[in-house]
Amino acid sequence: MVLVLCLLTFQSTTLGDISLANAKDIPFLGLEKVASQVKEGVFAVQIKGQQQPWELLGTGFFVKGEPNILLGVTCAHVVAAAEEANKPIFVGLSTDKGYRRFKCEVVSKEPNTDVAILAFLKEDPNEEIKISEMHFMPELFGDVNSLIEGLSVITAGFPLGLGVEVDKEYPVIRIGIIAQYTKQKTFLIDGVASHGNSGSPVVAVKSDRVQLLGMVTSYMPDSIELFDDKHKVVAILPYNSGLAQAVTADEICKCIEKATKH
Repeated sequence: MVLVLCLLTFQSTTLGDISLANAKDIPFLGLEKVASQVKEGVFAVQIKGQQQPWELLGTGFFVKGEPNILLGVTCAHVVAAAEEANKPIFVGLSTDKGYRRFKCEVVSKEPNTDVAILAFLKEDPNEEIKISEMHFMPELFGDVNSLIEGLSVITAGFPLGLGVEVDKEYPVIRIGIIAQYTKQKTFLIDGVASHGNSGSPVVAVKSDRVQLLGMVTSYMPDSIELFDDKHKVVAILPYNSGLAQAVTADEICKCIEKATKH
């Protein structure tokens, strides 16, 4: 018997051959502008620690509330950790006067959807401080019709305590795709999330504008079994499946509306 292999031919292409007109159609190519904008809109949620000066609890991002006030969005379980420790919540962010930490109060919290809204407090009300101009306005929120499986997304945050340094913050950018949306209040991302990513915004990869699709709340756990030489299970270790869960932008909007009515 003679086996004949038919090879598919292709034309070799280098990055230098890709025109700018076509680059926007290629997932994850040319994300610098979107990533830089999203990075400016996130902050680190922290409390004063015991073993170290500050303990990172998670991530948050700026949104515009009504009437024309700046709010922060993070996960309800992130602020719950601070409340259980009986410690005030602080957010660390870059300002025109360097890296600063601001005390916050929780103005709205929805444990069922894991969304919490923060208001920023200044120690000196008369002090003029400029922070990032990047915040998610209502027109940048995508509705549930934007949750298309296979759509490329990025997240920005502080996984594993990375990105928070003295007098600076460097959020970590991660990429993925929408893996599943079942018309519920949450959806899945085929993209890794770690401790500290809770509260990270999920942003659609679009060439024309930044669009908020939701917020990372957790990752889907998995496990690895270890066997001995007799094939008997001797240990089961937790494992990150690489699937992250996010709450939809619609649910975030509901919590913001509740907060601004107070």
